[in-house]
Amino acid sequence: PRKAFTEDEAEGWLRVLTGLRTGFLGHKGPGKVASIGVACRIFDGFAVDPAPGQWAEALSPLKDLLSASLSDPDPILRAAALDEVAKLWVWLPARSLTPAEETGLVRWKEDLYHPVIRCLGQRDARTITAAIACLGALPIDNAAAPAIAYLDNRDPEVRKQTLVSFARRPLLLTDD
Repeated sequence: PRKAFTEDEAEGWLRVLTGLRTGFLGHKGPGKVASIGVACRIFDGFAVDPAPGQWAEALSPLKDLLSASLSDPDPILRAAALDEVAKLWVWLPARSLTPAEETGLVRWKEDLYHPVIRCLGQRDARTITAAIACLGALPIDNAAAPAIAYLDNRDPEVRKQTLVSFARRPLLLTDD
């Protein structure tokens, strides 16, 4: 079982997360993908009970990393970032939230939503299928709905991913 971060450990991991953000643009493709993976694993540490009070300080550097990745020209990096964002739609810290913390977390997720939607407009099937899968993991039907339009895409992998991602969502994908 994973252990919760102590306050001191949380400070250290926040410095690592900030360092990943600072050095991100200097990395090449595989380094950027690894940075995103490491950053998200650090962030997951704040979901172990009891999460330290500094969990909200991780939001900004992680959002910066993910946003940069979602707008990067490399489709492999975009797809990796979309896979990570899909896991974050339902992420919560392992502690009770104040109203201000809850509002901040909602805004953070909304800030990630817009770059995900932009990824639907990419030309490569890898990014589009990852964006559809990411939106398929989003539990809010109205927000996930833009991906349904890709049922008519000419790429069979894109159509397949749309069907797979929304098969259990009868309000968005009918039997027809």
